[in-house]
Amino acid sequence: MSSLSAGYGYQLIQNDKHSLLGEIGVGYRTQEVAATGQSEDGVIARGRLDYRWIITETTEFGNLFLVESGSDNTYYENRTSLSVAINSAFAVKLAYEYRKNSDPPFGSDDTDTQFTTNLVYNF
Repeated sequence: MSSLSAGYGYQLIQNDKHSLLGEIGVGYRTQEVAATGQSEDGVIARGRLDYRWIITETTEFGNLFLVESGSDNTYYENRTSLSVAINSAFAVKLAYEYRKNSDPPFGSDDTDTQFTTNLVYNF
């Protein structure tokens, strides 16, 4: 699945500890259905919220929510993460991602979840 969109973004909250960015727009999405080999495409409305909370000097919480809605399918994604700095160059990041399609391709589940642990290098 791929999409291209254009829209408007606004920094709703911005201070020392918290930031919240909101975006809304329209775009075009195309995806190939694995079972049939055909492609589905169409115009979409897209919205996104990106929240960051600096808990301490070394710890950050983040949550990203995305929705893309077209005439035949609505796609939701929510990614929650916690990052803890080990030193000035490395951090450990735990993340949980939830993805849902209102009308998934035939033979596919409508929901995917993923939990990841990452070693992050800052340069």
